[in-house]
Order: sequence, then C-alpha cells, then structure tokens
Amino acid sequence: MKNTVLCFATVITLLFGCQVTLNAQKTNTWKGGAPGRVNDWYCAANWSRGVVPNEFSNVLIPDVSTSTHATPVIKNGHVEINALRLESGACLTIGQAAELTVLETAEGISDRSLRLTGKIHLPNDQPEKKMNEPLFVRTW
Repeated sequence: MKNTVLCFATVITLLFGCQVTLNAQKTNTWKGGAPGRVNDWYCAANWSRGVVPNEFSNVLIPDVSTSTHATPVIKNGHVEINALRLESGACLTIGQAAELTVLETAEGISDRSLRLTGKIHLPNDQPEKKMNEPLFVRTW
C-alpha cells in the first residue's frame, strides 16, 4: 500500500511539472494606463498577465485608441520576447537607447505601427518589412 501511494504521488508530481513546462509560452497582452507609468513597457501593471514579457512571452499589442490611449514605449535596455503581434491601429515605440529582439515571429510591423529610433531584431524567416533601413536591423 505504501508503494502504491508513493508511486501515485510521484506520477502526480511529474504530471504537474510537465504541465508547467508545456504552458511556458503564454500570450501577454498590453493594457497600458498604469498610474504614473502609463506607457512604460517595464511596468508589470501594464500587462494582462501582471508580469513584464520575457523571452518566453508571445506579446500582443492591441489598438488602445478607444481604451487607455497608452501605447507601449521601450525607452532603454534590451528586451527579448518569443513573438510579437501588432494589431491594426496598434503602435509600439522603441527609443534610441532601446533594443527589441523577437525570437520566433513578428506580425503587423509597419511604418505606422512602429516608432523606431532604437533597434529591432527579427528572425531571418520573417518577410522584409517596409522600414527605414538604417533603423531596422535584422541580425539572425
């Protein structure tokens, strides 16, 4: 009986451990509007999951023109995310001292959706985007 309970406990522990691993890449949607930091990418309160996106995050930037009017701004530092999707009407600003690396996929990037004075790095399999070449960096 003790062996059965121990075996059952081990199986349950392994299953929960695998579940955490399988759900590692979650979509984190920009909300914006956190008091005092309305546009701050690095403010956890501006994100749907309550955490700042990292290399395991699939980031969704919606059009906030009818809600918070607070578009995300990466002022400085290096940000690495798994995927990026900018919905129609959305905007992302990457400041001069900032750099964004997208590891897997990027959608919706255009001159209208991206205000860029810093750098953005996209995977090689991404189609060419119509961006100002000196500001648009592809390094994979």
